[in-house]
Amino acid sequence: MSEKEDYTKDKGDQGDQGDPGDQGIQGIQGIQGNQGDQGNPGDQGIQGIQGIQGEDGPEGPPGTTAWDGVTDKPTTFPPTDHHDDHEDEGSQEVNIDGLAGTPLALTALNAHLISQLNTVLPSQKPNWPRDPCQLSFIAEANDKLYIGAGSTGTFTKWFSEYNPTVNAWTPKADYGGSGIDGGVAAQVSNIIYAGLGYTGAAYKKDWWKYDPNTNTWTAKTDLTGDARRLASAAACNGKIYVCFGFDGSRMKDLWEYDPVGDSWTQKADFGGSARHLAVMASDNIKIYAGTGSDGDHKKDWWEYDPTTNTWDQKTDFPGLPRRGAFAAHLDGKIYVLCGWNGTTYYKDTWQYDPAEDSWTQKADFGGLARANLVIGQADHKIYGGIGSNPDKLDDWWLQFIA
Repeated sequence: MSEKEDYTKDKGDQGDQGDPGDQGIQGIQGIQGNQGDQGNPGDQGIQGIQGIQGEDGPEGPPGTTAWDGVTDKPTTFPPTDHHDDHEDEGSQEVNIDGLAGTPLALTALNAHLISQLNTVLPSQKPNWPRDPCQLSFIAEANDKLYIGAGSTGTFTKWFSEYNPTVNAWTPKADYGGSGIDGGVAAQVSNIIYAGLGYTGAAYKKDWWKYDPNTNTWTAKTDLTGDARRLASAAACNGKIYVCFGFDGSRMKDLWEYDPVGDSWTQKADFGGSARHLAVMASDNIKIYAGTGSDGDHKKDWWEYDPTTNTWDQKTDFPGLPRRGAFAAHLDGKIYVLCGWNGTTYYKDTWQYDPAEDSWTQKADFGGLARANLVIGQADHKIYGGIGSNPDKLDDWWLQFIA
């Protein structure tokens, strides 16, 4: 049997008292095993992870000394010379940086979360690699975020990928339509769909499919409703829903896109007033929407049920009325960030719990207060940035971790 770390001792007769050993490093308490014979005292070592107490076994040879302490915060438990009948598992790596003196019980199930404890949020990440801009669109696919188009003072069609794993941006094939701002995007089955917006001369209703695996854009069926900019979109149960917008007048019509049939179906109008620059997000069961402007800034909050095609008003957004905020879903909650009221820019963030119909204020956005930003979820984290205050911005932040 190969050597491995083990905190069990076979029970046996008591051995002779040995000479005192040197003071060792205190560590994490280990698994209590069967009692073994007392051997010569060795160096005191790392306290292991406490586990399940085993049954008493037959008499065994003299045991070795356990490790006890976290004085030097080791990252790997050293193997011992003790063997038992368990399969060799090798040494365990546990990041315990910063935990000395902390009453935290580590287990094999939560050790992988320790690195999260060392992350201070919000945390600034590499800037958006293009010129500062606002009114872009965003979607997630394969745990990466894709951001496209937007206004820098001109209307753009660039498209870039942010990979949280390597914390880096990669330029991708330009958006398939015209240079626009105020478009929308959403993802189904790791395929991104995007469109609408404004070119500076015309409102758009074209609709495009982007495949991250091939880095290609394909034209799909145009939105059946009117062309528009400053709409909102969310994916739910394999369909994409587009609502709100502006074409000289504000809108409240809701449209469902079916990627399989490449077809649009009109659904029940939004329950509140017609508006633009509202937010929309989904927990993949229902859709949540609100804020925006109908001429006045709004804070009402609504739930749409695709199975019944009905809207139900919920508890109002508790922040100040605003437009130009953005929303994203993370682990069953909806997060709403930033925005402005035509005079004041905001950086407050709020978490909505659909199960409780309740709101909780969270840590302010990491950068400047702003509007017309984008936020998105990838790898159980929410990232966001760009936008305007009033100058256009290019910073990028990790805001929340599930």
